Amino acid sequence: MVITIKENTEKIIKSLVLELDLSENEALIFLYIAERGKSTIGIISTDLHIDEECVVSSIRTLVEHGMIFNVTSSEYETFHPRFSIVNGHRFRCDMLGVPFKKNIKIDLLGAMLEARYVDARTKYGA
Repeated sequence: MVITIKENTEKIIKSLVLELDLSENEALIFLYIAERGKSTIGIISTDLHIDEECVVSSIRTLVEHGMIFNVTSSEYETFHPRFSIVNGHRFRCDMLGVPFKKNIKIDLLGAMLEARYVDARTKYGA
């Protein structure tokens, strides 16, 4: 069975929602930035067809979870995906009051995103 990029993307988004308790918009925006590199709210809103207010709210959450950061006052970027995913997992553990520990699903999710992250930064010279 061959998994298409679209199916794989949907699987990653579902995993981000399930494992890190992100909304679908937050997961989609995180994946968008991871795959394309630094982006502005306007570009994200236009490309994903998400209202700018929703993008701003989602970005605030992702920054709070330690998954993305401000490059400039208007541009956002992800940390390396393995680091971003672990940060999101640590934040969720803290919110649930459970001990933070190694999680294979979290590690695999970070690994799944790594190639996309590296590919985007190699292609565009970011």
